[in-house]
Amino acid sequence: MRDCEPFRWSGDPDGDRPVRLTPEELKILAASASGLTVSEVSATLGYPRGTVELCLEESIRKLRARSKLEAVLIALRHRLIDVP
Repeated sequence: MRDCEPFRWSGDPDGDRPVRLTPEELKILAASASGLTVSEVSATLGYPRGTVELCLEESIRKLRARSKLEAVLIALRHRLIDVP
């Protein structure tokens, strides 16, 4: 996982707004990238299940993804998280 360096969307009218994920969102996305379910991420990281679900929803929204998988792929592509 990288320090939360904001990145900008290119070729987008709103591209001048930086995308920033919290350290918790990055940890949860990284754990999800290794194939863990929400329950497994919760148990592994020690966050309540609701926190994991909320962080995933926020990550999906911030990254303009349509699913958890797409959010993980975007985070990997932009080097926000490391490949497990």
